[in-house]
Formats: sequence, structure tokens, C-alpha cells
Amino acid sequence: EFAYRGFYWASGYVRIPYGFPEEYPSLKDYVEASQRYQAVLLKTAIARYRTLKFNATAGLAVFLFKDCFPAISFSVVDYFGVPKLAYYAVADAFKPVKVALLWGGDFSVDGYRVMYEPNSTFEAEVWLINDAANASGTAVLRWQLVDLNATRVLASGSLEMQLLASDEPAKLAHRLQMKVPAYTDGTHLLALQVSLEVGEKTIDSESFEFFVKPASRIIVVLQGAEEELSFYVKSDRSSFYVRSNASTLSFVLPAGYRATVYGPILDARNPYVPVAVDLGVLQPGIQTVSLRMLKGALYILRTPMPKAGAPGLPSLEVTIEPLEGLEGPYALKYSWRDAELMLALNLKGNTFVVPAGVPILLRCSIDGAAKLERVLNASPGQMYEDFELAAQAAASSLEAGTRALAQARARLVWVEKRGFYAGLTRQFVEEASKLLSNAAEAKSSKPELAVVLSQEAVSILQNAMNRLNELYVTAPASLPALFLLLLLSSLGLTALVVEDDSKRPAIGTVLLVALGILVYLTYPGISEVGAMELFFGIYVSFFALVALLLLPYLLEGVRSEKGLPVFAAAASALSIAARNLRRRGFRTGLALLSIAAMATAVTNLSSVSYVVSSRELVTSVKSPLGVDNALLAFSQKRLTLTDVLFASSQPEVEEFGLRVESQPRAEPYAYIAGRAIRAFLAIGGYSPVDLSSVVKPDGALGALASRSDAVIVSSTWKDAGISLGDTIDVSGVKLEVVGFFDPAALGRLKDIGGYDFLPQAVYPDGSTGPAHSDEILLLPVTTALKLGGRVTRVYAKTGSPTDLQNLARRLVLQAGYVVAARPAGDFLRVYYVGSRVEFRGGEALLPIALVFFNVASVVLSSVYERRREIFTMASIGMNPTHILLVFLLEAVLLGFVGGSLGYLAGVAGFRVLQAAGASIPVDVKTGLSDLATVVLLSVLSSAAAALVPAMRASAYATPSLSRKWRLEAEIVGGEWRVEIPARVSADRVSQFAEYLVERLREEEHGIERVVTGVTLAKVSEEGVPFYEVRFTYSKGGGRPFNAQTRLLIKPAGQEFCGITLFVKPLSVYTKFSQSYVQEVTAYVRSIVLEWASMRVRLMAPVKADVSNVVELVRHYHPQLVVLVSRKGDGTLAREIRGKLRSLGLRPPAIEVLTLKSVSLDGLVNEVRAAMARADVVAVDSDDGLLSAALVLAAALEGRRVSVLREGRVEEVGVDKLLKPAA
Repeated sequence: EFAYRGFYWASGYVRIPYGFPEEYPSLKDYVEASQRYQAVLLKTAIARYRTLKFNATAGLAVFLFKDCFPAISFSVVDYFGVPKLAYYAVADAFKPVKVALLWGGDFSVDGYRVMYEPNSTFEAEVWLINDAANASGTAVLRWQLVDLNATRVLASGSLEMQLLASDEPAKLAHRLQMKVPAYTDGTHLLALQVSLEVGEKTIDSESFEFFVKPASRIIVVLQGAEEELSFYVKSDRSSFYVRSNASTLSFVLPAGYRATVYGPILDARNPYVPVAVDLGVLQPGIQTVSLRMLKGALYILRTPMPKAGAPGLPSLEVTIEPLEGLEGPYALKYSWRDAELMLALNLKGNTFVVPAGVPILLRCSIDGAAKLERVLNASPGQMYEDFELAAQAAASSLEAGTRALAQARARLVWVEKRGFYAGLTRQFVEEASKLLSNAAEAKSSKPELAVVLSQEAVSILQNAMNRLNELYVTAPASLPALFLLLLLSSLGLTALVVEDDSKRPAIGTVLLVALGILVYLTYPGISEVGAMELFFGIYVSFFALVALLLLPYLLEGVRSEKGLPVFAAAASALSIAARNLRRRGFRTGLALLSIAAMATAVTNLSSVSYVVSSRELVTSVKSPLGVDNALLAFSQKRLTLTDVLFASSQPEVEEFGLRVESQPRAEPYAYIAGRAIRAFLAIGGYSPVDLSSVVKPDGALGALASRSDAVIVSSTWKDAGISLGDTIDVSGVKLEVVGFFDPAALGRLKDIGGYDFLPQAVYPDGSTGPAHSDEILLLPVTTALKLGGRVTRVYAKTGSPTDLQNLARRLVLQAGYVVAARPAGDFLRVYYVGSRVEFRGGEALLPIALVFFNVASVVLSSVYERRREIFTMASIGMNPTHILLVFLLEAVLLGFVGGSLGYLAGVAGFRVLQAAGASIPVDVKTGLSDLATVVLLSVLSSAAAALVPAMRASAYATPSLSRKWRLEAEIVGGEWRVEIPARVSADRVSQFAEYLVERLREEEHGIERVVTGVTLAKVSEEGVPFYEVRFTYSKGGGRPFNAQTRLLIKPAGQEFCGITLFVKPLSVYTKFSQSYVQEVTAYVRSIVLEWASMRVRLMAPVKADVSNVVELVRHYHPQLVVLVSRKGDGTLAREIRGKLRSLGLRPPAIEVLTLKSVSLDGLVNEVRAAMARADVVAVDSDDGLLSAALVLAAALEGRRVSVLREGRVEEVGVDKLLKPAA
């Protein structure tokens, strides 16, 4: 016993099937039970293995045969040589010629006993196995199922067959499947006995014994029932529907379970009051119950509806109190909390059966609050439709809408008196007023419609109130931005109008005052702004303006990647743009006027409103005429059975149903016949998808609807041996296969709206999608819910397309569902609650188009007139981006000034409209977002219109490499001749040539692109000196080539030099020669553009330490560095280049200027003579005398100097540097 309990502990407390010794009367009984269990276990296992002969089993052995020491173990012979019961079972199971029984079905195990419940499925297979070489001949196989309690044969049969050869696999001789008999007198022992006879000799026999649990037969006598009735029986194990025979209801259940009978199921033509009979724990035997069936009447409650703004659906409860004696287990209370029972009785959410011929008091409560009481004395079969609840809801909703309308109108008047124009909000209020008028008309005849209209009106009025509050609140909050806009627009307008710099402050002040007076007279709500708020707004805007003006000075050290001062460049570009616009005053005025008109039109005519309401989406899919008017509803939130009752309670619903499906999870629900069950699906009640064509046999769907232990599986499972009547186990729930579906046809089914019919599942790779149809089950609704399924869709059928659309809108508005409606002969529609942005004022698009063309023409004409200026910009080093930004800034300046003035004019226009009593569907735009939108739209429209002309301007002298360009080349003497569209200043030619050579040599050790043989020579032609650079350009890849290249830098006038490229491509792919030339040209052009972008020329003193020079190059990215030294060491340039390359920087052109003078005066004179070649003079070095000479020379020449302070490079004026300390 100690060893046994130790094994129990070591196995993790796994339950031992035959229990512990203390559970038996004696130790002898316990030993016998344990040995019986071992014998049955080994016998069953050996039979299953032997039937797999030559299939998956080549042989088998039993372990352990005999104990080596006294022990409680799983041997078949103990230490003392005494055989256990399993010894004889094993000996019999290993007979050479053997009849094997494989049993199964819906069974359970109690110790060593195999138990079946009454009416469950018993399955058995009879196999013939032969391992004897000398066995042959004809044999007769006989079998019989015997009730050992009554010594009665329940079934029998025989068949004649040939004995198998010893080298043949096992053969299935017979398959038996049957329902287990129901015995009400107690537990019965049954035995399946099989024998194999050759002649008159029995060569083998086999027997399998099993127990049948006792049954309880329930007989319900239905007194007063005039026809057959259907009842719903619910037990701990399963639930099902059963139909009475005349006035008697009879069914059988296993004893030991608790059961309850509900019914009858509603038949609207002849209703009976439902009963709920609790049968308690069923005992073996026959139990008779007598019920007096009471005829009833239908009470239809129109219609439970949620309150506006309520978080969920209402909870309805109806109680019936008889005013006279009424005895019996009648269901006199209906509640949506018990939705499963109401659906089982086929009751809609608002339909109840009340006793007929008996005075009753009916009470109805919603969410625990009493709503109505009725005293009724209905006649049998009468249908009583009560509108009071719907009328109460309609009156309450209409009252709430009327109250909201009064509040919105009062708020509208209050806001308009303070100068706010609210034409759009007024239109919303009038729209809500019309909806409330329609609701008042429908209140008596269609209360549900009145509720929906009132709720929609309340939603619109809430949006209107929010808009009015936003109008009033945002106006004071926008004052700082408005004052800043006044300042900037007055400055911008002054810059565009006034040429004389000395007059701009006075004129700007006058403009600012004039615009301020305009704002004070017309801006809504400004009269109610307090002095402190007004002062604060002016202070904030003034501070922002000062910060904006000081920003270039505070951040003058911020430079671009190429060393360009960013804010200084921006200020310079704005100055150039304003100057050019002033020069073309007439065209600028027209453009400015058109932009202001556009901004005014956008301000006064357009409006954008955000509305949350029900929406209808009409698809292009048209339904046939013969289909049902049906819909499906689903929600992002979790649906429950209460949602089904709510949908069914709507007056338009004729039939309803629901869909329950599994939730995706990584672990399959079961493995059946080698297949993983990854999902399941249940359809209860009405379904718009016809499954009858994909499910066989015909009664399978009916069995699924009437039994909770039924299941329909894929027809491919037949190949794995699954047949009708088989029992499968899904997560501990046993189900009987009642039908098969065609997996291919099921996979093609689509729900209303094209939604997937198959449930979602998790695939083995972890992804989620529609389940494979071979891996799903069709289940009853109750079983699907028991396995963790959720209600995902609700179905409903109506009588007409109009009813369908009204129902869909109501479900969307009141419950927030997404509804797909399929009206017969009409287009499929989808309804949902969604937000939409409504844009009004399409008339404003015309001014925008006019502005677009006007600004584009102004900038384009400016481009043509300023071509010479564009070439000048390119020649002084401005790259295409800089030129592009110059022209774009002109448009941006126009857009900002015009948009600002247009917005101010638009706000003033609203005051004019209000004074004139004109009504347009637009609200005054006082919010910061409104102001920013109008101004930004003006700026963007102007910039977009100027983009193409500005790009054309940037491509005149230096075409952008980011765009495809046409190669303009000619072949001269076997070489392609290409003119590079760039000019180099004559005094910088040598620096450019050195930079070009330096850049080319960087590619000497490239991988895909290699440049070799780079040489620089200064030659002359006809007495004119020029530079010639030679190199070989090599490219690998799919079409490799080499190109011998010459680049000539020749004078193109007295001040500039042009660049000509000669390319001779060498490749076996000669037809691509032009593309080779274009690639080489593009590469050279990129180097030229890099040079053009490097504008700064730097002069720096140095003695031996070059670290200061390296820091200056990192900061400025100069085009040229002039090293001033008194030492004249030629290694300085090489050292600087080496350090720069080690830091990943490209070295600029470097010249070394060696000074000969010894005195300070001489040094200053020599430096001054060379200072024309530098833009910035650095003064820090390890040579103090030389630094002093550069400071004095810079002061005399008026150059800016660069100093290093705490590791930072700063530019300062010489006067500041030489200023004596206080």
C-alpha cells in the first residue's frame, strides 16, 4: 500500500480509476477490482494493436510479465508465481487465430466497468486475425448481444467467411452500431458475444461486457390539450424538444440527472400558457406528472426601446398576477435576463402568453422601474397589442426634443445678439424642428417612428449647442493670434506697397490702426472682452512678433549642411521677393486682390461641419425579387441573447434568428479523426443563408435545431471512418453526428452584405482568418454557447422593403448596430452610426481656381522677365533649390498677406450679412483653426500655383538632377561633346579645377563605379589659357563600360568660364552609348552643383597646429581655404586634407599663402592684398603676431571675422572685437 500511494504521489495525483482501498468493503474486493481493471485494459490494448497488423504494428510485447521482488506493480504474474487475472486475459488475447472486439460509442468508465447511458450510441467492430500458418478453410462468425439480467438476446447475426492467411493483415468482419436500450428497473449488464467456428469446432470466442445505467421514463398527462404540443426539456446533460402524442408527453432520460420541462412552444394560432415543471433528480422507474393546460392569449408590448443616450439596451420584465385562484406551475414571469428560455419557447422579446378567461394584473418594468400596469381578462386566442409603453416613450422623447429645441433657439438668439453670425447652426435648428414636427404627427399611429425622429432631432440639437458654445468660447481665445495676424499682415502689406524704407514705419502704423479699428467694429464678441484679456492678447502678439524679428539674430550661428546661414538666407530671400513684387506693382495688386477675394469667399461661403448620425451606404449589388426582405445586425461590442430579444421585439420583424460562433484561439477545440477542430458555428431560428443544399441528409438541420447533443461535420470525415450516429467528444461535450456538409459548398457561402459565412480561426502559423471548412463543426445554439461561443450576428425578416429599411435605421440609432439590409429587388444597403464631415460652399472653389491661374501667371511672367537675374544667381553659387525658394517665397508672401486681409474682410462681411438679415448656411469663423485654415489655404494655393514656374526658373541655369533631363550632345571626332549648363567665376577657376580633381580621385577605389587616371593640366589654345581634366570613368553591373573623358574649363567672357565635357564610351553594348554618356554627364554635373553650393571662401592663419582650421572647415564647408603662414610649410595642406578625410569630410580647395614680411605693418599689407579672395577671416591660430595682422587687415578691409569661443565658431564684426573693455 505504501508503494501504491507513493506511485499515486509521484504521478501527480492522477486519479486511479478503481480508487483507494478504503473505498471497498475489504482488501480482497479491492485486489479483485484492480486486477479486473488491468485485465480489461491489457485485453483492449492488445486487441487494438493486433488489428493494426502490418499497418502500424509489426509486433507487440507486454511489460511486465513477472515481478523480480515482492511488489504491487503492473506485472501479470507476481513474485511468487501466482498468475493475476490479466495473465489469462493476455493469454487469450495472444491466440494465433483471434476474434477481436473493438468497442466504442458514447461510454464512460467507472473503475473497470464500462458504462453506457440509455439511448446513447453503442459501437463495436468485429475483426478477424490469423497468425497461424496452418489455419485455413471456411469459418462462420456468429455474434449476439445479450441482456444478462434478463437472459434475453437483443440482437444477433452470423456470416460465413474464409480464414485469412497468416501473412495477411487483420480484416474487419462486421460493424455494429445501435442505440442502447433504456431500462427503468435498474442497471443492466449486457454482453456482446462473438464466436468463430470451423465446421463444428469453435476455434475462438470473445466477449465484451458493459453496463447500462438505469433510465427514468417521464410521462406527462396534458389535461385540456386539444392538439399535439411541443415542449422543451432541459437536463444537466442535454436539452431537446419533444412533441406530445394526443394528450400525453413521454420521454426517457438517464436517471441521476436533474431535469425541467418547459412549454408548450408558442403557436400563435392556438397559444397555451407555458409551464415550467421541475422534475428534480430523476430516479429509475416511471414518473407520471399531470398538467392542466390552460389556453392563453397573446400580449404584444409595443415596443421596449432604450432611452436616448443610455449606455446599453433596456432590461424588460413582465409579471402576471392572477386576480382569481390559478394553481399550477405556470410561467407567469417573463424577463430578458432569462433570454435563453424565452428563445427556447419561440417568444419574441415583446410577445408573451397570458392566461385566458382569468382576470389578471399585468405589470411591466424596464431596468427595474415600473412603467405600466394592466388589468386583463382575455379571451382564448386573442391578440392584445399594447401601445402605451411606446406612447410613453414617444411622449418622453418628444418632450425631451421640444425642450432641447427651446434651449437651442434661446442660445442661438443669445449668441447672435453678441455679434456672432450662425447661419449654419440656425439651419440645423430648423432641421431638428421639422423632425420634431414629423414626430408629433407620428406619435399616435407610429410611436416607434416618433421616438426615432425625436432622438435624431435631439442629436442634431446637441451638435448645434456644441457649435454655438464653441463659437462663443473660441473668439476670445483667438485674440492673440488675431492681433499677431494684424501685425504681420500690416508689415507684409507695407513691404509690398512702400518702396521707401524710411516711410514704412509710419505707413505700417497707419495700416495697423486701420485694421485694428476694422476688427474692433466687426469681430464678434470683442465688445465683451475685458481690458485685461485685451491687454494680454496684445502683449502676447507683440511678444511673438518681437521674438520673430529677433530670431535671425539669436540664431545667426545656425547653418545648413553646406555652411549657409539659414535665417540670414531666409531673410534675404524674403527681401528679394518683396522687392520683385514691388517692381511689378500692377500685377502684384491684381494677384493680391484675387487672393483676398478667395480668402473672403472661403470665409463667408464655405463651412465644414462634423456630424455623428446614422448613415446609409447603398451598394451596387442588387438582390433578386424572390428573396426574403432580410437583414443581419452586428456590433463591435459583444452581442448577447438580450440583443436577439431586442431585435425580435421590433414591430416589423416577422421571423428572427441568431448566429453563434467560436472565438479564435490558438489551441484547437478538439482533435477528431486526426483533424483539428479550430472553429464551430451555430445558427438558431431564421437564417437568410440556405444551408439545406449543403447539408445531408434532409433531417440533419432539424435534428440540430431540436437537440443539444447533435453535430454536423464535414463530408470528408467519412474517409476517416466517421459515420452517422458516431459520437465525438468536443472539449468534454459528447455529440452525435447527425449529418454531413459539403465543405466546398459551405466555403462558398456568403452572408448578407458579402460578409464571410465561415467563422474566424487561428491558423497553425499564428495568423487569423476564416476557418477552413474541413476544420469546423455545425452545432446547436445551446451547445455552442456552452463551449464558449458568442453571439455575433442577429437576423431578421420583414414583410416589405420599406419595413426592412425602417427597422434597419431604428436598430442603428437605438442600439448602435451595423446593419446590412437586403431588400427584395433592390440594392443592398449598409446602415451604421458614423461621423461625417459635411462641406458646404462649393462656390468657393471658383475663386481658388482663379487665384491659382492668377498667381501662376504672375510668377511665370516674372520668371521670363528675370532670366538674366536667374543666371546671375546661378553664377554666384545659388543652387536650383535656392532659386526655387526665391520664387516660391514671392507666392507665399502674396498668399499670406492676401489671405490675412481676406479673412479680416470676411469677418467684417458676416457683420454686414447679419445687419442685412441675410441667411446663408455658414457660421462665422472665429476659431484659431478657422483663421489658420483660411490663411494656410491661401498660402498653399499660391505656393502650389507658383511651384511649376519656380521649378522652371530653377532649371534655367542649373537643371535639377532630381528630374530627368534631355541629353543635348553632339559627336565630334568620335567623342560625345556636352555643354555643362553652369559658369565658374574667372577668379575661382583654379580652385574649381582643384576641387574637381579632388572629388574625382575619391572614386579611385570604388566598387561599382571607379574613376582612374585623373590628371589636371593648364594648356592654351590660340594664346588663351584654360584647364583640362582627364579621367577614365568605369562602371560595372549588368552593362559594364569604360568612358575616356576630358573636361575643359574655358573662358566664356571676361568674368566667367564655361565647362565642356568630351566623353568616349567603350563597351560591347554599343547601342547604349547615349545612356553611358548621360550617366557620366550626370556624375560631372553633380560635382559642379556641389561646388556651386559651397559659397564660403575662408582665410585662416596657421603656424603648426591645424586643429583650428579643421574645426572651421567642419563649420563652414567652404569652397576655398586660404592658409596664411609665415613658415611656408608645404605639408600643411596635406595634413589638413588627411584629417578631414579621417573625419569623413570632403576637403575643399586649399591654397597656401606664405608671408615674407617680418614686421606687423608688412604682414598687414600682404594680408590686405590677398583678402579679396576670402569672405570670412579666421583669427585664431598658434601664431599670435599673424593673428593680430589678420585682425587689423580685416578691420581695414571691413570684413567679418570668425573666432572660436568654448569650442563654438562665432562670426562677429571687427568693431565688436576691437571694442575696449569697460
